Amino acid sequence: MSRTTLFLVIAFGLSACKCNEDPDDTAPPEGDTDTDTDTDTDTDSDTDTDTDTDTDTDCTASVVESSPEDEASDWYYRDPLQVLFSEAAMDLASIALSDEAGDPVDVSVAWESSDFVAVITPDAVLAGSSAYLLEVEVCDIATEFAFSTGIYGSELDEEVAALEHNTYVLDLEEVTFTEPENFELLLGMFGVNPLLVGISQADSKTLTLYVAEGKLRSDGTYKVLPDGRAWLFDPADFTSQPYFHAQQDELSLDYDGVELPIADFVLEGTFAPDGSSIGGLTVSGIADTRQIADAYYNDEYYFCEFLTDWGMACVACADGEELCLELLAEDGVAPIAPDLDIIPVE
Repeated sequence: MSRTTLFLVIAFGLSACKCNEDPDDTAPPEGDTDTDTDTDTDTDSDTDTDTDTDTDTDCTASVVESSPEDEASDWYYRDPLQVLFSEAAMDLASIALSDEAGDPVDVSVAWESSDFVAVITPDAVLAGSSAYLLEVEVCDIATEFAFSTGIYGSELDEEVAALEHNTYVLDLEEVTFTEPENFELLLGMFGVNPLLVGISQADSKTLTLYVAEGKLRSDGTYKVLPDGRAWLFDPADFTSQPYFHAQQDELSLDYDGVELPIADFVLEGTFAPDGSSIGGLTVSGIADTRQIADAYYNDEYYFCEFLTDWGMACVACADGEELCLELLAEDGVAPIAPDLDIIPVE
């Protein structure tokens, strides 16, 4: 709200006065002509200009939507919150988050999309299976969004070591890729094999994954792909359990005998309290498209040229050639494969 008031006052005054002196007592000699001219000019000019300009700009910003929505449940406890406004609102909005006891939750707010979108990140991750209230006020209008988190983020029901020898199914055709968008459809065209994620070791500090190519049987169960590939990951930090973040410098997936190397492969997620699944699953890496493009299209540039036509771009591979893809799939779920243990016997 702004108000501008302008006052302008101009005053101008001019006066002039001339008075006659008493006539001379001595009469003029006879025949002399006496001329007395008295001119009195009084000019008074007063100009008064008063200009008052009042400018009042209405506040019109409003909340369009939020993520999570009001009354949402099963919100992933590590995801940031977002609020979309009808216009730029960085200097207009106030945002607060509180827990189910009404205590404030410290958050950091970043603004995106020309200040139309507020991204709210709690300073500490939220608790699993808990209720929260997001309060947003803009232009003197308050809006509340009540939501609750899902099971992921709650403490494990058993000792960490109980996770060892569990096997989880990561079906790359079922996860949703955001970079490049809908990449899972392309993987489906080539008959990608699921990845089986085994827990080789787990304690209060570290977690070691053993990942192998798998195959779906006709009865709906899984097995390790015969002559398939497997990778023993380096021990990952597990001090934020039940959340983990594991990384492999490189692994190479096989599609009907054709290589798809993926560098900086990252797998992260959160175990359900009973160990029955991994939620909030994120998969990322840098995929080299050259071999698969050459094998199927006789042109190692095919995929990147195709993506360019759709407004997307490849990135540099390790050798500097811009023929690699940044991969990112988020919010996946990997269920446990009952009675399947893929950890090699030592």
